[in-house]
Amino acid sequence: MSDAEPELTEAQRVEALWSRVPYHQYARVVAPAAAHLVDAADVTADDSVLDVACGTGNVAITAARRGADVTGIDLNGDMLEWAQENADLIDAEIAFERGDATDLPVGGGYDVVLSSFGHHLTSDPVTATEELVRAADPGGTVAYTAYALDGVVGDAYDALADYHPRGDDVVKPFYWGDAEFVENRFADLFEDLEFDRGEVHMHGLSPTHMVEHTLDISGAIRTPFEQATDQDALYDEWVDVASDYFADNVYTIEYLLVRGTV
Repeated sequence: MSDAEPELTEAQRVEALWSRVPYHQYARVVAPAAAHLVDAADVTADDSVLDVACGTGNVAITAARRGADVTGIDLNGDMLEWAQENADLIDAEIAFERGDATDLPVGGGYDVVLSSFGHHLTSDPVTATEELVRAADPGGTVAYTAYALDGVVGDAYDALADYHPRGDDVVKPFYWGDAEFVENRFADLFEDLEFDRGEVHMHGLSPTHMVEHTLDISGAIRTPFEQATDQDALYDEWVDVASDYFADNVYTIEYLLVRGTV
């Protein structure tokens, strides 16, 4: 009899990645990126908006506050509960639905399709990107944010590759945070592509504090750390990486914003 653990379904993988941490705390860190994304997509009250991998509702609620007709989709039930609670707080009418970003349970026709630090972290970000485009109405807008490949998260995953069973493959989702890669890989899906950069910030007392805090609140950091073959060595490398992005008790997280017309 094999002792190998059964392979997780995508839903189980997502639950394992995010449900074990209080992600709603980290969502506050990246909330300014949601405003940047909604503004870059020029969302108006006349738009139908789809927020893919909506998490706790940062983008969906920001778009709804502009009067847009918003649907939010996420595979994680806990995320959707937090999102609904956030929406209820301001009586925002948003249709939240459980679904997989790689196989969206919607047809096309949305004026604007958005994803903030979401679709590129799925098991198949290529298919998820194609699904963003499929869901948009011809002439509509697709836009997303992804952690910059050349920023702190990309650097952290580059260090992780030396200690993770998936090796260099663990870094691939962050190619979506590299403008050259996106242009070369996906230009044929869009009539045009535009790029912008942004930053969000965390506050703390040292790079070590930042690593500890991120491990506490981000499943995208905690889960692969727990899978590392040498956690002590990886921890030390992550503190070194954090040091490059830490000054005056502020930790800077850079991201790429991609906007295209389909």
